[in-house]
Amino acid sequence: MPKVALTKQIPISPTQMLSLGYQGNVHITDTPQNPQNGVNDRTDQALLVAYTHGITPDLIVQPYYRFMFSHYLTSNTRNDMLHSLGISLTYFINEWASVRAFANWDHRDTSNTLVSDYQQLDGGIGVNVTVRF
Repeated sequence: MPKVALTKQIPISPTQMLSLGYQGNVHITDTPQNPQNGVNDRTDQALLVAYTHGITPDLIVQPYYRFMFSHYLTSNTRNDMLHSLGISLTYFINEWASVRAFANWDHRDTSNTLVSDYQQLDGGIGVNVTVRF
């Protein structure tokens, strides 16, 4: 479905950068088990701010905040607001491999009384490998 994304990178210093972004999406769904087909059809509008700091040439830290507003098209009574706050720490082993640790906290408020608000804390580690042909 249609998607628009804009990002502005603002260098602060040789080891620091501020990133500002907007993302807009339209989601059209097919839910055959639900009597109200398209119940999850929605538009999402998101704003993002992230700060990247190179602690060393091989180690970066990146805190971020993201706000997303979702309007459900088949329900005039449902609008969601999702706040996401997180941080990642990435160590680049070489030009094709890195390891990453992250933590993320989400808080959703919804205007629909049949849908739950929630708070969620996630964390983890990952390994990234890049292969170029």
